[in-house]
Amino acid sequence: MTPQRTAEMRHYLFWGLALIIVGSMFLVDRMGLVAIERVWNLWPAFIALHGALAIMFAHDLAQALDGAFSIVVAIWIYACLEHLWGWTFYATWPVIVIAGGVVMVARGLLNLSKHSNGENAQ
Repeated sequence: MTPQRTAEMRHYLFWGLALIIVGSMFLVDRMGLVAIERVWNLWPAFIALHGALAIMFAHDLAQALDGAFSIVVAIWIYACLEHLWGWTFYATWPVIVIAGGVVMVARGLLNLSKHSNGENAQ
């Protein structure tokens, strides 16, 4: 499958699944099964979905790292919204800065290994 076709497929999967999830949330709210206010803090799931699809359709390790970073960001946002482990945005924002730095270093090292193997860098 070509990279362009993969990107197109990932795009349609993401938006299709996102619409299904949003529609389902509104449906269960209208049916009185769950209050939308309770479900609203689940919006980081869209970021995690994007990351999971990026990992599934990754052509190389760098793209998979980007997807994993999206999942880490989604977990961090959810933990801060729900105050899991006592986390707040104010207290834990450096965690995301550090995680972003780790991803950048890893991508740089992967790029260096491509050059040393004689492959073209992206």
